[in-house]
Amino acid sequence: MTTYIHGTSHDEQVRLNTLNALTNQSFMSYLGELSEKDIADFGCGTGVLMANIVRRFPTCCITGIELSPDQLRQAEMRLGDVEAATLKQCDVSSSGLADGAFD
Repeated sequence: MTTYIHGTSHDEQVRLNTLNALTNQSFMSYLGELSEKDIADFGCGTGVLMANIVRRFPTCCITGIELSPDQLRQAEMRLGDVEAATLKQCDVSSSGLADGAFD
């Protein structure tokens, strides 16, 4: 069984969102071109990185996997109208996703 390591308090959400704001742009530059790619974000949290990726690469498809239902609710609010984004609540080790399903 996987254990969720982050809290879901308001202060922890602010901390995590601040961390995303500081690191996501450089991380996306490291990933390179993602147009037309099928992407997985394991431990997607509140979906901040997913939203940034879809905004920069609108032709990609991205699946977010998250263990915490509280985090996933935040991601659903952030990404609810984004057709290219799919969210799944589960333990990564038992996600049921096929090997090689993502680029």
